[in-house]
Amino acid sequence: MNAASLRRWSPAIVAAVAILGYLNAIANGYVLDDRGIVVLNPLVTHPDGMWRAFANPYWPAGLGGQYRPLTIATFALDWWISNGDAHWLHAANVLWHAAWFAPAAFALALLSKENGIVFLGLAVANDLLIAGPPREAFRARRALYASYVVVVLAYVAVLATVFRNTPLSAPAHTFDGASAAERLLTVAATIPEYVRLLLLPFALSADYQPGVLELAHGVTAMVVLGVLLAVLLGLVIFRAWRRAPVLAFALLWVPIAIAPVSNVFFVTGVLLAERTLYLPSVGAMLALGWVMQRGVVRWRDASWATLAVVLVAFGVRTWTRTPVWHDAKSFAITLVTEHPEAYRGHWVVGRVYATMGRFPDAEREFAIARQIFPGDPVVWRESAELRIVAKDWTGAEAMLDRALTIRPGDVSDRMRLAEVRMEAGDAHGAIDEAREVLRLAPDSVRAALIIGTAARQLGDTALADSIARGVRP
Repeated sequence: MNAASLRRWSPAIVAAVAILGYLNAIANGYVLDDRGIVVLNPLVTHPDGMWRAFANPYWPAGLGGQYRPLTIATFALDWWISNGDAHWLHAANVLWHAAWFAPAAFALALLSKENGIVFLGLAVANDLLIAGPPREAFRARRALYASYVVVVLAYVAVLATVFRNTPLSAPAHTFDGASAAERLLTVAATIPEYVRLLLLPFALSADYQPGVLELAHGVTAMVVLGVLLAVLLGLVIFRAWRRAPVLAFALLWVPIAIAPVSNVFFVTGVLLAERTLYLPSVGAMLALGWVMQRGVVRWRDASWATLAVVLVAFGVRTWTRTPVWHDAKSFAITLVTEHPEAYRGHWVVGRVYATMGRFPDAEREFAIARQIFPGDPVVWRESAELRIVAKDWTGAEAMLDRALTIRPGDVSDRMRLAEVRMEAGDAHGAIDEAREVLRLAPDSVRAALIIGTAARQLGDTALADSIARGVRP
């Protein structure tokens, strides 16, 4: 196939590879975040979510923030078409993955996932290195850049409206209580893992929370290695800037694409996740393509053979990894098998046991997770739910108290503690917790009902009447 034919067929080839690599994902069900974001999300399970999604965060109330309305709207459309069939939703995602749009889709990218902002950096890098003389390239695209600025300003305005009283994201538990220096040291220590996953992604983890990657409290060998790798990347880009601009662009692609989830500029919800390296991997493959293209001139057969081996090996690795997400049981087994030292694996197994009604087994796994990493309030919260089922009000209260020492401003945990104290017959304690809920969330009807009910039990008619009249205590 000559160069002209290859250029003509390249979009179809790329789309075909994108589909084939993830075709077996269609067989998967709903796993982990899918249940909160899709199955239990009223924005997805009701058709009106197709437009209500644009006025709400990505995560349902109490689970986090982020703004991805187009993603939720398309989920709602898929749910309506398929009646909630997971196979249909996975098939739609595979097709979205294979589609290619012009830069005018920048707004759609932002509304699907905030990482779409990296398009601006990639566009600038392209015009600096590849599109011709930078001054001419920027002049020719000044109208496009003006439209990008308008899109970003509109996007920021929407975020400010939707998240005026809600955090934009929930920070990764790894960074709970960490200083800025500890965060940056941890980022440096993670760089070698970035490089390994981009070049040799054979030893994988379904989750990189504490137990797999830990917070760095000082300068370690991995921190030094990470800094050296970052400096080396910068030097190679600098040397290639004029001599090999395509290579410089490919290498620059990697840090640009990683930037929103790197935790350098702000704390995000993950320290490292393989899915966050998907877009950066495009830059790594562009660099490989440049190397292979140069090699064809001297070692034609060897270069094509090497490229074929790399593509097949990476394709097979993707194909064999996808079934990990087939269902909650498969995911849980993979987590604890690959990294028994990671707390989230035991937490996920505990959740699976809880859904099966095997509560003692669930509590055993939750206890292991709490011992490995006591800094995640979710594990304490779900342990409290097990005790609530057993009507162990004292145990449930202790678990919720511990969760609240980690996240004192969590309204849902505070509300649950008020309900537990009410069930335990502690009306005074229930009122105290419900009052704190109203301080944090003045419109909470549940908190007002708790106070009213508890006040009547205590014979405090004045407080009960004030609640009935809508007066906040």
